[in-house]
Amino acid sequence: MLKIPTLFIALTLGGAAGIAQAQVAQFIVPAHEMNVIEQGALSGIAPLSGVALRTAATARVSAYNQADQAQTERKSGSAALVYAGTHGTSPPKLPTWPTPGPGGLLDFQEEGNLAQAWATSMQTGIPYLYVTGYGSFRAEATAAWSATLAVPSGPSREVVARFVLPPVRVNGDTKAGAEAHWRARMRADFLVNGFPAWSTGAFRLTANPDAQPNDSVVLQQFGAWLTFPQNDEDASGDNNTDTGSTEGASTKRVVYVTLGRLAGGTVLELSLSVRGTALTMPADSFGNRCKYGLNNMERWFCSRATVTVRGESGDGPLFYMLP
Repeated sequence: MLKIPTLFIALTLGGAAGIAQAQVAQFIVPAHEMNVIEQGALSGIAPLSGVALRTAATARVSAYNQADQAQTERKSGSAALVYAGTHGTSPPKLPTWPTPGPGGLLDFQEEGNLAQAWATSMQTGIPYLYVTGYGSFRAEATAAWSATLAVPSGPSREVVARFVLPPVRVNGDTKAGAEAHWRARMRADFLVNGFPAWSTGAFRLTANPDAQPNDSVVLQQFGAWLTFPQNDEDASGDNNTDTGSTEGASTKRVVYVTLGRLAGGTVLELSLSVRGTALTMPADSFGNRCKYGLNNMERWFCSRATVTVRGESGDGPLFYMLP
């Protein structure tokens, strides 16, 4: 069971509709991820209904010899959907998953250095990210939701939040002749009144792109563990990442976080943000830009990095209050 240090949170009693203003009080919130046995306390208890979610999505991209692009959208009770990309593109938003060809992913062989980023937070809080680029680029995207919960007046109640981190991919590719250090990272943070209560991160990178075809690719994780087909941090060498095994997605992770037993009238601001960042860095004096016409071929050659988070229907957040 993942234990998070006890949070000392200043909770403002008030600010939500129908709740009178009150003094700011100090509560000790022993927030931690619940194990399977602890989750049994939720048996027979229905999640709260009518919890309104506020959603947000942002995307930013830059690439060599291309104008920077950025988009942000915030909504209340509806989906936030954005796209930012180079080369003047305007494809459909997620969750219509982008596919190669017109209206979707750009073709690096024709365009060279490029970057694209999609971010969506559905009305139900389900996140979708697709962040990618080729050559000299940086792209990032964030999908987030937030909600206000108020413990009813009267006896104290235990508050539990359940959310899902969908399958995640952090991958890339080193192109011989146009080598670059690529980086692909996903990070997710669950916050309670602005304080971190749960987090996870997955970071995959190429450590030696000049050593083609035996490039050293490494997957590192931080915080709560995700299950990938590769594990570069265990004792086994049989499941390590290599240049041909970076595309596998993590297993969907269902998380239950108890916020502890809180007094009646307590107001909580909860949020979950999921962020993807992809970029390249120079591997030699030429830099990390795409190269044209290698081996007398009339096309661009580029290294790549990509992050995806693909949500699934029905996996939005749920909230419980135990007696």
